[in-house]
Amino acid sequence: MKRAIATLVSKTRSRRDAASSILTKRQQEILDFIKGHIEKCGYPPTRHEIAVAFGFSSDNGAHQHVLCLVKKGYIRLQRGARAIEVVQ
Repeated sequence: MKRAIATLVSKTRSRRDAASSILTKRQQEILDFIKGHIEKCGYPPTRHEIAVAFGFSSDNGAHQHVLCLVKKGYIRLQRGARAIEVVQ
């Protein structure tokens, strides 16, 4: 019985982890923008540049999307305005 419960919990966690790593359409667009900016300019965009490119009324909107990409493991943040590193 305990083994069956442990297996069920493990499968549920695996599905949840897989679902949490799937990007929304907007998150994918922002990730593509970041990658494209790095390819074009040689450095990542600032949160302000992301906000302007996507029509957000403040940098906070861009920052929230960036944090989601960090949480899902697609990028890493370092200190500084242009400190975005693409992982995947």
